[in-house]
Amino acid sequence: MALLSMFTSKKANLHQQGKDALDRGDLHEAFEVYSQLAHDGDPEGQCRLALLYKSGVQDYDKAALWYMRAAEQGHAEAQCKLGFLYRSGRGIPQSYLEGARWYQKAAAQGYVEAQYNLALCLRLGEGIQKDIKAAISWYTRAAKAGDKSAAYQLGTLYLVGKEVPQDAAKAILWLENASLEAAPNPITVGEMFDSSGGSHNVGILALYSLGQIYDQGKIVKLDPVRAFRYFLKAAELGNPEAQCNVGVKLYQGVGTTRNVEEAVKWLGDSALQGNVQASKNLGLMPELVDFMSFVCSKCGAHYPAKEGHHCR
Repeated sequence: MALLSMFTSKKANLHQQGKDALDRGDLHEAFEVYSQLAHDGDPEGQCRLALLYKSGVQDYDKAALWYMRAAEQGHAEAQCKLGFLYRSGRGIPQSYLEGARWYQKAAAQGYVEAQYNLALCLRLGEGIQKDIKAAISWYTRAAKAGDKSAAYQLGTLYLVGKEVPQDAAKAILWLENASLEAAPNPITVGEMFDSSGGSHNVGILALYSLGQIYDQGKIVKLDPVRAFRYFLKAAELGNPEAQCNVGVKLYQGVGTTRNVEEAVKWLGDSALQGNVQASKNLGLMPELVDFMSFVCSKCGAHYPAKEGHHCR
């Protein structure tokens, strides 16, 4: 009994050591620790080692090998990741059938990412019989468990109304859910190997969609003020389409107080991200010259375009 307790304690320490190494970005130590655990038959260690091979050195053959060993021991995350490798054909012969099968195993254990992926397979009919009702069910389970991508997909499905009947209330409910805690998410080294997978920036897309709903007034009553608020939230988080919309609304004074200077700022931010419409809108603004400035080639002074400049 004492020997078993000592062994368990040693494994726990190794897992913590591996996690700490990842948090520091020390992949060499992480490989050593998780290799030891994996070769000792520990499924969590095998899954972490597979993640390192997949995301660290992009050796998909070894990633598939270790995912398979962990998945066969019932490790839900490994089953889900193995399903992804089967669907993408990385490190293992491509098979949508096997991909869906492993997603089903992980989803049945409550692994949220697998529930989302299984919903996608059911929606597309890839590796499994197409079943939109079952897809909605799995999306809903994942969304209720906190998966923002699943909530966004549900909101979009009910908004578009092609695969399911259009439902304004459900569309807004799920898009609101997806937009909670929306933030741009730079991925750190530690997060790259985190088991949660993550749904980067989907909340920002949800905010933009909500803005469109109230801006267009097709499925709900037109509400320019609410539309502007959603567009502004998405714009502040870096969405170029939302930035363009905010610029236009500020220039027109729709849903907010007219402010040409702020309009130029937001349209400029959008144009710098490559939004063509924002660039076109700027080109159509006669007031633009009021906010332009230049640098004198002779003395290096900055000066407003509307005032001109003469070196002294």
